[in-house]
Amino acid sequence: MLICGVKATHDGGVAVLDDDLLLFSTEVEKLGNGHRYSYLGDLSRVTEILAAEGLDVRDIDQFVVDGWWEDDGAEHALVRTRRRGRPVTLPVAPYQDRPGDRDPLRRYTFTGHDFTSRAPGYASYHHVSNHLFGAYCTSPFAADGQDAFALVWDGATVPRLYHVDATRRRAALTAELLPFTGNSFADFSVQFGPFRPADAARTEEEDTRHHLSVAGKAMAYAALGRVEKSAYPVFDDVISAFSGASPGNAEIFGKKIAANRDELFPGLSDADLIATFQAYLGDLLLHRLSAALRRGLPGRRHATGGGRSGSRTRPNLVIGGGCALNIKWNSVLRASGRFDDI
Repeated sequence: MLICGVKATHDGGVAVLDDDLLLFSTEVEKLGNGHRYSYLGDLSRVTEILAAEGLDVRDIDQFVVDGWWEDDGAEHALVRTRRRGRPVTLPVAPYQDRPGDRDPLRRYTFTGHDFTSRAPGYASYHHVSNHLFGAYCTSPFAADGQDAFALVWDGATVPRLYHVDATRRRAALTAELLPFTGNSFADFSVQFGPFRPADAARTEEEDTRHHLSVAGKAMAYAALGRVEKSAYPVFDDVISAFSGASPGNAEIFGKKIAANRDELFPGLSDADLIATFQAYLGDLLLHRLSAALRRGLPGRRHATGGGRSGSRTRPNLVIGGGCALNIKWNSVLRASGRFDDI
């Protein structure tokens, strides 16, 4: 069975599976020296990419489109793209599994677009679930039939801890760890240093591309500063005022810090503030993750028969989503000694 996966939003691409064998995965940014984080651009590109790999669109048995976030008031999550040059919106799965709908593997089906008349419509899965199962299924734990916890922290979601049951082939959300979405580090950093936004007007795609580039640059810029842990209690006080998790929290947080920096943090440079906030998030993430594990979450059996090292007292961990790329944060988790392997 040939399955074609499509991501139409930033970091767009097309991948094809033949049953459980990956035939190819093509990123749009690699075509014609495109911009980093490029969108798919037009649904006709799917046909073009398939043809470049020797496949006709009619060869595909099932199309799958990545889930995305919902606009306010929309019945479904929507992806805005183009079809033969004309604007089109595709309904897709929500960005993440919702309260009361705790199955990350829930499958959504839609008839909003036929990539081919032979396989009309398409399926869609939660964007966060793609990070979850992509991280777990490419890990050695999956190959060895071992359970694992999975930490998924992506741009539009707070860090979510799942438990993957290898025997039952199921996953369940066990905790949300922080009130900040993954964009938080970039949202904070744009208040300081060279990351303050320019006044020039940009398209939505240009604005997204700029914002996605900030986190990696800010990680490097933080090396110019020092971590001032005496600032942590101030951060705690500001965060305690938030009523819950929201994508806007980090921007509000950053603006409050920027507006009161001379009073709250005399003598700290922009690089110091960015380095301190990055370290603060990493320490807080480890603290909340450790607390969640101490609450006796499922998964005390961390390997099945045939696994590499039998039963464990310490769990395995996989990390997925954009925030898994933050070296400071993944190093804090690895150095903690709380996991058998990461």
